[in-house]
Amino acid sequence: MNIKSTADIKGLHPNFRYALPIADRLWKDNGHELTITSGRDGRHSAGSLHYSGRAVDLRTRYFDQHTAAQIARKLQERLGCLFKVIYENPGQVGEHIHVGYLGY
Repeated sequence: MNIKSTADIKGLHPNFRYALPIADRLWKDNGHELTITSGRDGRHSAGSLHYSGRAVDLRTRYFDQHTAAQIARKLQERLGCLFKVIYENPGQVGEHIHVGYLGY
């Protein structure tokens, strides 16, 4: 698992210790190393889970759109209802998979 040099993952919710290895396995199963591109850093919408350490963005630029969407679906299934997985900006600059933890 890689972390983009500008990504701040300090203070992530402890349940990401469960979620990120699952994501890492899915990326490896599809021939790539998982890269976290954002945690508590960056610009996000007001009230974003990123600011409280309850969201990460994961790189998808090396996958075609079908594969990235499939990975997002599988990740959602494996993480369950306490997480929300969204494939954001498919086919555009900045596309990624957003993973937010909805619990407390």
